[in-house]
Amino acid sequence: MNIGNVIAQHEIAKEDALPGYRFWYAKVESGLATLESVHMLVSSWPKYEALRAVCRCLNYECRLTQPEHTCGIYALMYPQPHLYSQFDFVFGEVRLWGEVFVHEFGLRGMFAEPVCLWSPGVESVVNQLRLELVAEQYGLPIVKQPEASETYWVQQDWRRLRDMSRVTA
Repeated sequence: MNIGNVIAQHEIAKEDALPGYRFWYAKVESGLATLESVHMLVSSWPKYEALRAVCRCLNYECRLTQPEHTCGIYALMYPQPHLYSQFDFVFGEVRLWGEVFVHEFGLRGMFAEPVCLWSPGVESVVNQLRLELVAEQYGLPIVKQPEASETYWVQQDWRRLRDMSRVTA
């Protein structure tokens, strides 16, 4: 997921977690559902707890707190399901905290957890059942896909964060 250059870096407490949007594969096997990251080979999101970023760049000095590294949990600034709606993904809102890097089009953080889910993609009975099973097992509500106007408050938060500090390369 390309979210552009780093423009700010912040230490964010969990109670002040920042909103973002992402998409997952909804994997169902033997009645057990998991949210699987799309861009990582193996990354299942835990149920009822936060996902912690793990270094995957094979740099033993990576501390996940350096702007030049690409490790971390990614989220988009705005919901953009039209980019991926032809795929069978589950979309949702997440909250990120810990060391968080604000990029041009999204953010990358140390910790994240999903808040809600929706499915704007291929409307099929199978996809809807998969979404419902994942939502039930993760304890998440299913909401309608947000419109751009409904994410205005998120856009304002992003602008505030971008203006608070700048990261120099």
